[in-house]
Amino acid sequence: MRASVDHYDAFISYSHQADKLLAQALQTELEKFARPWYKPRALRVFRDETSLSMTPNAWSTIQAGLEKAEWFVLMASPASAASHWVSQEVQWWLTHRRTDRMLLALTDGDIRWLGRDFDWTMTTALPRALAGRFGEEPLWIDLRQLVPQQPAAPTAPSRITLGDLVAEFAAPIRNRPKDALIGAHLRLGKRIRRLIASTVVVLTLLSAAAVSAAVIANQQRLEAERQARVAKSQQLAANIDALLPTQLDLAQLLAVQAYRIDPNRQTEMALLQAANASPALVRYTHFGASVTALVGSADGRTAVIGTADGEVATWDVASGARRTAGKLSGSVASVAVSGDGAVVAAAGGDGATVWAEGSPPAKLDKPAGEGILAAAVSPSGRFVALSAGPDLGEDGATGVVLSDRTTGRVRKATTTVWPGLLAMPTDSELIASNDSGNWQRLRTADLSGEEPPQVVNAGAHPRGLATSANGNFFGYHSGSGMVQITATTGDVAAREEEGDLFGATAGSEAETMAISPDGRTLATAQAGRIFVTPTVGPGQDQPSPSAHGGNRTISELAFAGDGEHLLSATGTAVVLWDFDQPGRAGVDLPVSVDQGCYSCEAPQVMLSPDGQRVLVAGSRGVISIRELSAAGSEVRLAPDDVGGYRLAGSSPDGSKWYLQAPDGTLEIRSAAALGAPILGRSRGLAPYRVVGLTADEQQAVTYQDQKLELRSVDDGKLIRTLFRQGAVDYHVVVGAGARRLSSSTRRPRASTWPPADARRPAKVRSPRSMPAAITSSFNAGAAFWRSGMPTAPSCSTVSSRARTT
Repeated sequence: MRASVDHYDAFISYSHQADKLLAQALQTELEKFARPWYKPRALRVFRDETSLSMTPNAWSTIQAGLEKAEWFVLMASPASAASHWVSQEVQWWLTHRRTDRMLLALTDGDIRWLGRDFDWTMTTALPRALAGRFGEEPLWIDLRQLVPQQPAAPTAPSRITLGDLVAEFAAPIRNRPKDALIGAHLRLGKRIRRLIASTVVVLTLLSAAAVSAAVIANQQRLEAERQARVAKSQQLAANIDALLPTQLDLAQLLAVQAYRIDPNRQTEMALLQAANASPALVRYTHFGASVTALVGSADGRTAVIGTADGEVATWDVASGARRTAGKLSGSVASVAVSGDGAVVAAAGGDGATVWAEGSPPAKLDKPAGEGILAAAVSPSGRFVALSAGPDLGEDGATGVVLSDRTTGRVRKATTTVWPGLLAMPTDSELIASNDSGNWQRLRTADLSGEEPPQVVNAGAHPRGLATSANGNFFGYHSGSGMVQITATTGDVAAREEEGDLFGATAGSEAETMAISPDGRTLATAQAGRIFVTPTVGPGQDQPSPSAHGGNRTISELAFAGDGEHLLSATGTAVVLWDFDQPGRAGVDLPVSVDQGCYSCEAPQVMLSPDGQRVLVAGSRGVISIRELSAAGSEVRLAPDDVGGYRLAGSSPDGSKWYLQAPDGTLEIRSAAALGAPILGRSRGLAPYRVVGLTADEQQAVTYQDQKLELRSVDDGKLIRTLFRQGAVDYHVVVGAGARRLSSSTRRPRASTWPPADARRPAKVRSPRSMPAAITSSFNAGAAFWRSGMPTAPSCSTVSSRARTT
């Protein structure tokens, strides 16, 4: 038999509706029957998988298969007899081939022979094209017993096995006697089984030998992998500190990867350092090109991003999911969004488009002027405004176009002062402003001004300009280290009476600025760092801005919804900041802190070794015990019970707490009931402040005169000096069993290190406000601090909250 790829030994003609499974089984078993193990198939069989409802172009493929086939196998049934395709295939074969090369397989109905032709009154399984084509009764194979009589259940097997019946077809096709072919099939099966058995035995022996030999090699491999893993993780961790100021996202990814590779002390500290480098950071999301425009919706749920390659995308602030709204032909210069994020507008070059949920994209009319400068969308999404720059060919004329999406009406106005920024506080008004310190409020009804253009004293060369997203505040930076913010609401007299607001910057330059919708928060960017500060009125003390770094450059800033959520663009990434979150791994929990005044001693905070409970000792002597689960309870002990005591530590199992009495005596109390009878006392540490105990509870870590020392609990004898702090340090805590030490300073930074390596502390940034008390539970991988204490002393009562990570 020929082995050409252009040759088929048999062509199966069948009804797809009635005989698909049986035809598939026949093809498979013909190709496998008596097949030598080294051949992929014994026969090449053509079976049309194309649906009969296909176009007539399918016939060319079927005809090509018929032309290359030597045998024709007809799956005879009433369904195939009625099939147009089967009749067409039979007719082709009768026209171009002999009937002695046709095999009949009866799958349903009947075939009856009468004399010199089929009895067509009884034959129901054959097409009438076969009438008179056979000189004598042909042989057909009855396969009806293989076809289920009832429709198959959904869970019924979809495979049919022909068994030895396949030899009835294979013998004539292969031109070999049926018995010889079956014998060859059986011999090949036995040979293959023997080969498989021999192979299994050989493989088993080889496997046993390989396993024996691999034990030593595996041990060596594991050790080599461990050493390589440690080296790689430490190499990654060593690079993190250099990346934190300019590539925070990469630094955090490397820290996570380093810890996953090998969770050792260095990678643990690197991960902690990277995670807390910018506590306000929520997430990074990267886009395909540099971000050139950015805005947040008034409800704080949606951000809109424009890129240098023209992409306009929406970004779900809560989940971080992004969706491409559309694309402009060039770089996006300005984006705008409605209050609920349902309507998005983008402008760039000479074109602008608006996208709205449930509506196709719409091109917007271009204003008069040189290129589109800015876009704005009203809170409801009904109005979309565009502005253009000066047209040098038209006497410097500039324009504003206002499109009403509800009525389709377009209003245009020409101005002599080009509006570089647009904002729409309501559906009835439009704020236009520029970097020369000019702004004007326009009516959307006719684009007329409610009052003459307003001019603020921005100086000869203002170095920054911003409006709040709702247009209610307009601010400029003239290089003095201060941003002046003017309200655009109310009449002129009211604005003059209230006066402007002011916000501090970190220097004389501000790359970009953003003003919160309520005007209470200012964000500026300089040298890749974001500085956030509350605004104040004239004559009020200006707080120093909080810094948030981790990027090389900041090209765009925009508040999302309120003054606590900020969006920034750096290169191809958009970054979300939440200035109210306790940290990337933190949650807020209510804990009573009995703090009398700012000038009083800071409260103490201590975690249980399992990280499930926290003790807070206030300056008035009240100790609170708080379960740290979301629904945890809180117990408060009055000053009469433990008044004037300090928290000194706990046992490693958390069953005992150590309190230091006012006279320095170290008392041991039950963690289940601090007010219960005292379990033990020691006066050896009376002159020193105890901040933790070792695992055996025989040694204590003390803090005195900016020195951390390890002393005996019984007599206070100095064992060794662990570390000499600076003169500005405030707090020191010790993890249970002295596994870790931690200290914090007046600056928002903390240091953590193990006593065995006390000369090499790892610095960790804490929240933007200075912690009043810190503690940690290193057994449980938790850290805890209380925030809210300012640096300046005062005698005002303090109310604060606690945070845990």
